[in-house]
Amino acid sequence: MNPASEPYLDGDGKPYTTLGYQNGINPRAGDPALTQEEVLNQDFRQQSAVNRTEGETHGGEDVALYAKGPGATKVHGVIDQAEIFDIMAAALSI
Repeated sequence: MNPASEPYLDGDGKPYTTLGYQNGINPRAGDPALTQEEVLNQDFRQQSAVNRTEGETHGGEDVALYAKGPGATKVHGVIDQAEIFDIMAAALSI
């Protein structure tokens, strides 16, 4: 996979970094767009939200998954979301 040549823009036309850990009011509303130099600085702090006019955003945080019954032993620790379908399909014998 090749990275995009141009940054994705939020509802204010400003570029944003890859993950947000909260949806809500944009904490940088009115601030100037981030520069490459700022985001690569060792003291840079990730924004907590992205202002999206066309809808909801996905967060980067882990989500708890619990299981009981057939295949439950496969649900433990940190697993990739793509594995959840296979675990469920195997438990349902489909």
